[in-house]
Amino acid sequence: MKKLLAINVSLVFLSYLALHDFTLAYQQKDFIRLILTNHCPRCELTFVNLNEVVLNDADLTGANLNWAQLRKAELNGTLLRDTTLIGADLSKVEMQNIDLRDPNFWAANLSGSTIRNIDLSGINFKRAIFRKARLDEVVLNNADLFAADLHGAKLSKVKLQGATLDLANLSEAKLIEVDLQKATLRGSRLRQVDLDRVSLEAADLSMSYLRGANLRSANLKRARLVGADLRNADLRNADLRDVNLTGAHFCDTIMPDGVMKNDDC
Repeated sequence: MKKLLAINVSLVFLSYLALHDFTLAYQQKDFIRLILTNHCPRCELTFVNLNEVVLNDADLTGANLNWAQLRKAELNGTLLRDTTLIGADLSKVEMQNIDLRDPNFWAANLSGSTIRNIDLSGINFKRAIFRKARLDEVVLNNADLFAADLHGAKLSKVKLQGATLDLANLSEAKLIEVDLQKATLRGSRLRQVDLDRVSLEAADLSMSYLRGANLRSANLKRARLVGADLRNADLRNADLRDVNLTGAHFCDTIMPDGVMKNDDC
């Protein structure tokens, strides 16, 4: 019985790989071509080890880099149009001025990475990891960051208009001049997040965990905070015009006028 179960599990795994066009190893000729020429469009590089490799200005258009190891790689000016990077390890990479169009970063690890001056609008970052990453002047409008992990990340002048951040983790993250207008952060974890002067106009933060969050001078006009946990949050000088606070929880919460609200202590 155990042997039959093991066989069934193996068959399911192989079927999953087949359906998702995954392969179990990269093509050696493609790897050599990339290293020698810095030019490898549509190459098969699944599981390849490119840790600490300089790939500045490389052409990886349409390449398959699923589950590739790119830790501490340099990707400045790299062409990544239609490139798939599902589950790739991009921790501590440097990414700047990259040419992107429809890449897939589902579950990719970008922890500790530095990302600057890139348009990542509409890109799939579902379940991606950005722990302690630094994003400067990055455009992520309408990007899908469902269940992404941005714990301790620092975002400066990042545009996230209309982005999906439902169930995302932004605990202890620092957001400076970030635009989250009309973004959805339903059920997201925002414990002790710094949202000072951030725009959350018309954003949906229903059921989000904002305990200890810094929301001083934040723009929350027309935002939804239904059932949100705002205990120990600081809302001094925040714009709460037309905000929906139905069922929100308050304890040691500093309201815009500086008065402490303790309805749920």
